[in-house]
Amino acid sequence: MLQEKFVLVIDDSAIIQQTTKLILQKCDFTANRIHTSTNASDAMKMCQAHCYDIIFIDFNLGFGSTGLQLLERLHQSQIIKHEPLIFIITADDSKPVFMGFSEYEPNDYLVKPLRIEVLHQRLAANFKQHQLNKNVFAAFKSDGIQGARKALQQATTQSAFQHAITALCKSLVNSTPPDTLTSKTDVPNNVIPTAISLLRSFTQKHDYLPAQLYLAELYLSQQQYAEAKEIIEPLRGQYPNHLLIIEFSARLALCRGDITQTYQYWAQAHSMSQSNLERLFGMIWLELTLHPTAELLRHLREAANHLPNSIWDNKHYYCLLAWGLLQQNPLNKPISIERMWCKFTQQKGITIIDRPFVFVLQAWQAAKSGNTFIAYRYLQRIEPNEQTQTSFEFHAVLFNTYQLLGMTKPMLMAFTQLENLITSEARLTHQRIKQAWINTIESSLSNETHEYQHALALYKQQTGDVAGQSIFALWPDNRFDTTLARCLVEILCEGQLNVSHSQREIIMEARWVFESQHAIPTWYQDLKSQYSILHTPVELMTTKGLGHTITC
Repeated sequence: MLQEKFVLVIDDSAIIQQTTKLILQKCDFTANRIHTSTNASDAMKMCQAHCYDIIFIDFNLGFGSTGLQLLERLHQSQIIKHEPLIFIITADDSKPVFMGFSEYEPNDYLVKPLRIEVLHQRLAANFKQHQLNKNVFAAFKSDGIQGARKALQQATTQSAFQHAITALCKSLVNSTPPDTLTSKTDVPNNVIPTAISLLRSFTQKHDYLPAQLYLAELYLSQQQYAEAKEIIEPLRGQYPNHLLIIEFSARLALCRGDITQTYQYWAQAHSMSQSNLERLFGMIWLELTLHPTAELLRHLREAANHLPNSIWDNKHYYCLLAWGLLQQNPLNKPISIERMWCKFTQQKGITIIDRPFVFVLQAWQAAKSGNTFIAYRYLQRIEPNEQTQTSFEFHAVLFNTYQLLGMTKPMLMAFTQLENLITSEARLTHQRIKQAWINTIESSLSNETHEYQHALALYKQQTGDVAGQSIFALWPDNRFDTTLARCLVEILCEGQLNVSHSQREIIMEARWVFESQHAIPTWYQDLKSQYSILHTPVELMTTKGLGHTITC
C-alpha cells in the first residue's frame, strides 16, 4: 500500500531531506514517489501540481515562510482539500510551536531525529484511520446515513469510530459542490445543516471533545450563537486552558458586543500561541480603537515579526502596524516612515504601490504634530491604486488624518468608504470589531451645513469682513476647503478683511490650498500678479517657520 503513495518532504536541509527519504524507503515507500522541497514557495507550487498522500513539513525552513506559515497557506488556499496526511517534523518541541501547529490540526508530530520504528508505527495508525474515514465518507455519499453506519463497522476501537464520525462531518463541509450529494442525505442542498444534525445526534451519545468542538464551530459559522453557547460554556469549565475553547469563547463574547471579555479571552489564547495573526490583529484593532491597553506596543512588534512571508503579508496590515507604532511614538520625535516601512516589508525601497500608504502615514504624523501644511501636502500626493481602494486600514488612517485636520467633507467621504469596505471583510471577527469602531465614530460625526451655507451667502452679498469672520469661525472644522479658501483669498485681496494675529495662520492655510498645487489655478495666478499681498512665498514661510523641508 505504501509503495503507491506520493510523499512530499519539506525541509531546508538537503542532508535531512535525503536522510528522511532513506528512512521512508525503509518504511516501504517508493523512491521516485518521494518528492522534496527546500522552501515554502516551491512546496506550494508542488502541492498545486500534485495530489500528495502525505506531506512532511519541517518548522524551520530557513529563508522565507516557516513550516507553520506554509501550513496556514495550504489551508487558506484550499490546495489540500483532498485531505492528505500532514506530519510536522521539528527539532523544536516547545509548547508554543506545538500550540501554533495545533490550530491547523495536522495529523501527527515527529520530533527529530526520526526513528524508523516510530515513523512506521505512526504511519500505520494514521493510514488505518485515514482509510476508515474515506470509506465512511464514500459510503455516505452513495447510500446516505445507512451506508455510513455500515462502513463504520470497520472501526476496531471506539476512538477510531468517534474520529471517523467527526471526519465525515468535516469532509461533508469541505467537499464541493453540495449538489453532488445524493438525495439519501438528510439535507441534500445544504451540507452544513446535515453535518450539524449528524454531530448533534452523535454528541448526545458520545462525550467526544473533537466532535463537540466542531459542532460549536459550525454553529458559530452559521451565527447560531445560543446553540454554540450551550456547548462552549460547559467545556470551558472542564477545559479552562484549551486553546480552541478559549478562541470560541472570544467569538461568542464578540457577538454579544462584550469587547472587554473578547480581549481577555484573546489575551489568554495569545499567551499560549503567539503565531495566530488573525487573533493578534484582532487584538491590535481593539487596542487601537476600542480597548486601549499597555500591551499594544509589544503586540505590534510581535505582529511585525510574524507578518513577513505569511499569508497576511500585504500592504493593509503593514499600514495598520505603522499607524499603531506612530501612535505610540512621542510627538516631538517624528519617525522616518519610509525607513520603518522598508524595515517592516524587508524591501530596499518604496515601490509605486507602497507610496499612497507611506504618504497617508506621513500625513497622519504631520497632522498629529500640528504641522497642517505638511500634512495637507502629503495628502495631495496620494494617488489611489487598487490596493488602497480595497484597504479598510488605509481609509481608517485617511479618515483619522482628515479628522485631525478638521477637513469635514473629505472626512465624511472617507467614512462612507469605510462603511462600504466593511461588507467585504472576509473574517467575521475582524468585521465585527471594525463595525463596532465605525459605530462609535458615527455618533460623533456631524454633517451640519447651515453655517457653511450662511457664510457663503454672506460672501455672495459682498459683506467683506463680515463674511470673512464667518469663514474664519468655520475654518477649524473645514480646513483646506477649496471653496472657503478661495473666498478668504479674494476678500483679503480686496482689502476688506481685518486679520488678527491668530487668523494669519488661517490665511496662510487658505493660500496653501492653491500655492501647493502642481498646477496653480489661473484665477489665483491672476490675483497674485495684481496684489502684492500674495507675493510672499507661502511655501517658504511655512516650511521655515515649522522647521521642516518638504521634498515633493
